[in-house]
Amino acid sequence: MIIVADVSRPLCVIEAYLEIEMIPEELKRIAAAINLDSDEQFKLRIQFGISCIQRVKGLLTDNQIADALSIGEKFAEGECARDDLDNAAALAAKAAQSHAGSGSLDGSGNAAVSVGRGVAAALAGRALEASEYAAYASVYAYASYAVSDLSAYVPEQEWQITRLKELACYA
Repeated sequence: MIIVADVSRPLCVIEAYLEIEMIPEELKRIAAAINLDSDEQFKLRIQFGISCIQRVKGLLTDNQIADALSIGEKFAEGECARDDLDNAAALAAKAAQSHAGSGSLDGSGNAAVSVGRGVAAALAGRALEASEYAAYASVYAYASYAVSDLSAYVPEQEWQITRLKELACYA
C-alpha cells in the first residue's frame, strides 16, 4: 500500500522518495496542540529533535556533524548560546549535503546520511523533520528492505510521541 504524503507541508527527502507520510497523526496532533512551530517553542523543538537523533547518533560517520550535534545538545541543556547553535546548524547542513552515502548492502552508509540530515534539521529547529530522519535511519540501519513498510517505523514513532509528551508536559 502506498500512502500519498500530505501536500500541505514540504516533503522531506525520505517522504518524496518513498511516497509515504512519515509523521504519525498523533505526533502531528500533539505538535499542533502545543503550537510546536511557534517562536516560543523553539527550545522545545531543539530538545525534541535532538532527543530523536540521539537514539541513532551511533550511526553518524561524519565528525563535523557529530561535533555540531554536541553543540545542539549543549544548547538544549542551556549550556551554550543561540549563536553557537546557529553556527552548528549551518555546519551540519553543509556537511549533511556533502555526504555521499554508501553502496554497502547493509544500508548503514545511507542510514548515516539520514542521521546527518536529521542533525541538520534538529539544529535548525525542524523537529518533526528530524524525527522523520531518525525513524528512517533506525529502520534503514537494521533492515533496508523494510523502509517502505510503515509498520517498521511504529516502535520509533511511539517512542517519539511519548518523548514529545514528556518534554512538553503534555498529558
